[in-house]
Amino acid sequence: MLASDVAANRTMGKLGADSLCAAVGKGDGKAIRVLTHCNTGSLATAGYGTALGVVRALNESGRLEHVYCNEVGNHAYCSPPHKISCYSRDEDSTCV
Repeated sequence: MLASDVAANRTMGKLGADSLCAAVGKGDGKAIRVLTHCNTGSLATAGYGTALGVVRALNESGRLEHVYCNEVGNHAYCSPPHKISCYSRDEDSTCV
């Protein structure tokens, strides 16, 4: 189950990265800046992440200029709430 979840996350990440670059007119391999608004990394999934998987795929392909984390979550869950997305981002040294 872990392997299939990570594989699905990687596939979503690549497709999302390609779609995002095309949507902003950067299909030529130029780097983009990305804003992530929620925890979608390894703490929310089995490993690679869904939306953070897009960030990882962008970085792996040399198309990531910068990541902005802007999370407004439940303070009872995480205080300050942005720490979870930042943790997920920072745990993957390729995204720092």
